Amino acid sequence: MKKNLFLLLLLALLPLSTRAQDIIEQPTNKRVLFCKGQLGGAGSGFKTKYTLKLDYGMGEWVMVKDDEGKPLVFLERIAVINYMTLQGWSYVSPISDIYTAGQFLFTKEVTEAEANEILKTLPFKDK
Repeated sequence: MKKNLFLLLLLALLPLSTRAQDIIEQPTNKRVLFCKGQLGGAGSGFKTKYTLKLDYGMGEWVMVKDDEGKPLVFLERIAVINYMTLQGWSYVSPISDIYTAGQFLFTKEVTEAEANEILKTLPFKDK
């Protein structure tokens, strides 16, 4: 009886002494980029067609173009947000005040190499 009680106690305490593998966080070298998107529109009412310009914080707006170098045209404002989402960007919020109507804020988590690739295509201004 004492032997059975001892084995039962040992089995009850065994889970307390075991533990799973420790998870060690590895550095990811990820960076978060932000950009503003600005809609440009031509037409009126339901026939308005929108173009998109992006600013990565350099004060330079870059027109979003297709593979042939023509500006992309969107038929709805939501199509712009869908396009940016499909490019890996996350919609954060609209930016709205008297000077920024039609602007949106996006963010994207990228590797350091991707961030450097994006940033080297932008025109930096030396002061």
